[in-house]
Amino acid sequence: MAFLRNPKSNVRIGVYVDSPTDFLVDTRAIPKSSEDGKVTCTITNPSGSQTEKLVTPLLDGTYKVSYTPFEEGRHTIDIFYDNVPVPGSPFIVNVRRGCDAKKCIAYGPGLERGVLEKSNVFTVETKGAGTGGLSLAIEGPSEAKMTCKDNRDGSCSVEYIPTEPGEYDVAIRFAEHHIPGSPFKVLVGPDVDEKLVKAYGPGLESFKCRSGIPTKFTIDASKVGPAPVAVNITSNSKPLPKRPEVHDNGDGTFDVSYVPPNEGATLQTHILYNHKDIPNSPFSVKVRPVVEPEKVKLGGPAIFENGIPASIPTNIKIDTTEAGYGDLEVKITGPDGNPRPVKLKDNGDGTFNAVFLPDDAGNYKLDVKYGGKEIPKTPISIQAYAIGHEHLNHFRAKNDQKVERHSKNIRK
Repeated sequence: MAFLRNPKSNVRIGVYVDSPTDFLVDTRAIPKSSEDGKVTCTITNPSGSQTEKLVTPLLDGTYKVSYTPFEEGRHTIDIFYDNVPVPGSPFIVNVRRGCDAKKCIAYGPGLERGVLEKSNVFTVETKGAGTGGLSLAIEGPSEAKMTCKDNRDGSCSVEYIPTEPGEYDVAIRFAEHHIPGSPFKVLVGPDVDEKLVKAYGPGLESFKCRSGIPTKFTIDASKVGPAPVAVNITSNSKPLPKRPEVHDNGDGTFDVSYVPPNEGATLQTHILYNHKDIPNSPFSVKVRPVVEPEKVKLGGPAIFENGIPASIPTNIKIDTTEAGYGDLEVKITGPDGNPRPVKLKDNGDGTFNAVFLPDDAGNYKLDVKYGGKEIPKTPISIQAYAIGHEHLNHFRAKNDQKVERHSKNIRK
């Protein structure tokens, strides 16, 4: 059995002249067959003539009947299913002149949240509200350009483009009266586009991801609007000792900390923003040993040149950035077999400077241990050669100039 369903209450209560309106006929309770019936409808106006209507079958088994009355007074609506009147037919509708802003509705993403520098769209429906002028206004931090397109079906599509973030008031009036919900409060911010989110830091770099050593990385979402952040790290070996911790810094960035499991494990780090993977997610990271002495790199004249001048301090550069975490030990033994003082400076970035003075000509021995283990190719032989007073003064003057320039840079 078919019956009338009219959520907008336009049947039996009355509609307005020259105002498009519609109602639904629901046939879903009728068993399906190979030859389904058809919904037909006639609308008779007070003068006895027929009012044009449009019957549209919808995909859910309902039919939408649309019409626009042009006469005042009593209209008779006859509805048939397979040429049989539906229960309650004919329906009587009283049409009158006037308007009612409360029958208008507005909806769409542009009334829920605005996106900066992009088109924001919403729809206003005036079906059944009568005849009246529709006015739109938007107020906020910027003058947002607004356009309105009449869809010729009792609705219009509205578009606006804000250029500054903040809260905007969208006022919608029909016949000089606010429609329900107007003015709408709309918060405008950057676009929530996961493609603009970045992630970086040692926790996403294999040579810095060490077994059992707490590490972290940063998620930078400062260029997009606020949205949920989710981080999930899986391992092809042992699971992580505990779930990663995500800290909101309050400026659009997030710090994520976790403890890698056993060495050799491959981690897959999924980073979701607004429930979608950000670029390069999942990040694949292989867990390395805590310390790898073989990856320590040495540099400087004492390493690469055939010899260094005696009586002039020399600097050995030590790079542990890819060698993990451990204590660094540097030992210099002189030609007489006795150790020489070494000044070891930690540069704070995984590199070190080891400075010593070869106080006499001869062969010196360099020993370097990292994490309690000797690095490859050590001990290294360093030859110091004697120089005359003239050359000595030249080297000292050159060295003094370097020190002076370095001091000036520090003062700057």
